[in-house]
Amino acid sequence: MKESFAELLELRPVGSVQRVALYFSRFREAGSPPPADFVIELERQGFEAVADEELTGDGFWHVAAFRREPVDESHLRRVLREAQVLAISMGAQYDGWTWRTTVAEQRQHRSPDPEQ
Repeated sequence: MKESFAELLELRPVGSVQRVALYFSRFREAGSPPPADFVIELERQGFEAVADEELTGDGFWHVAAFRREPVDESHLRRVLREAQVLAISMGAQYDGWTWRTTVAEQRQHRSPDPEQ
């Protein structure tokens, strides 16, 4: 999931607060921490988090974490680096982030480029 700091900063004033979402995935191997441990750690860090296994029941899990963050590029970059470190420590993959956490934001700011 590719997001643009430039677009966010263009649409939201620096210093305002914006809800952001971080996305992770993980295959649950024998002996690895259950997704609940990952959710608990995210919640300890102030996120609202949910985990769900794919419908196939193949042990592949997706985790979404939401938190309000100041609109500041350096702050957001730090949050994203910390998310990547956390993913590694929990045996997960960091899949990306978005600041478009509502349907209205997704519709209003939809990029014509499907890769963005």
